[in-house]
Amino acid sequence: MLPHPLSIKIMTFFSQKSYQDRLGTCRDTIAQSGCFIPSLCNLAKFLKTSQKTPPELNNWLLENNGYTNGCLLNSVKGGEGVGLVYQGKVLSTQSFPCIFETNHYKGKGVPQHFCVTDGKKILDPLDREPTWKPNPYR
Repeated sequence: MLPHPLSIKIMTFFSQKSYQDRLGTCRDTIAQSGCFIPSLCNLAKFLKTSQKTPPELNNWLLENNGYTNGCLLNSVKGGEGVGLVYQGKVLSTQSFPCIFETNHYKGKGVPQHFCVTDGKKILDPLDREPTWKPNPYR
């Protein structure tokens, strides 16, 4: 069983806002539309399966057919890129920690957003300095 995130020494996590690298082959950058990339890197860092940065994972995905339609990330490849196994979408009784999708920002023109959760707290890559915090999203 993994220790609760608050019992772990402070770890620096990745913010998508820090990366102006082009996301896949589209015009958008990781900072604009790449929340899944830093979420994967944050989860892998937390689980100690990889230390890849978002630009490193983005490049790995480009080299390993990890995108479709320019910048739609293939979840199986994304997990593979950071030593994780994609287990599909789960709507209930999820195993934690994991990445979850929220439509919290839909009214602001963002149809989906991805964060990491341990079941109680989240790491949001939109934060300038992501830290574990209570989940404000439904």
